[in-house]
Amino acid sequence: MKKMTIENIREYNPCYDPGRFLPEDWQGTALDILQVTSCPPKDRLWVVTHPGWIDDIVLRQWTQWCALQVVDLWNAPNIVKKYLETGNEELQNVAWDAAWAAAGTAVCDTAWTIASAAACDAAWAIASSAAVTAALSMVTTKNPAASARTIMDNDAIHSENQIVKLIDLIND
Repeated sequence: MKKMTIENIREYNPCYDPGRFLPEDWQGTALDILQVTSCPPKDRLWVVTHPGWIDDIVLRQWTQWCALQVVDLWNAPNIVKKYLETGNEELQNVAWDAAWAAAGTAVCDTAWTIASAAACDAAWAIASSAAVTAALSMVTTKNPAASARTIMDNDAIHSENQIVKLIDLIND
């Protein structure tokens, strides 16, 4: 696993200086960052999901796992679930089309049911929920790092669970 420095992290322009949690001469790997428990979980994930920290295959497996944790929160088409469960790249384009069609149908159904601008806004909010975003991100990107950053959870408990899973995948 590649060793990085605090300067590598600064190059990403984080919201705050990593020196808050790491010494100036820090060097380490993704596993080292994931174990800095004084740093918020989402921020640890933000760092290690940049390119070069974790192998793309591991990131894709982790992204799939994260998306599967929330896929049941929306009426995901079977092809989307199958793609997320298998990671079969041949299903990616079909899953993308099906996911967007399902999101669009949900938006239209809600908007027609309550015919107002507020309903349309609410429907789009539903369509862009974390569950849809997670699955669509996994289905649509060829860049595992970008996909991983898209689905990181704001909830600290879920982020900690995501960290535990990512550490398991790295260690496998």
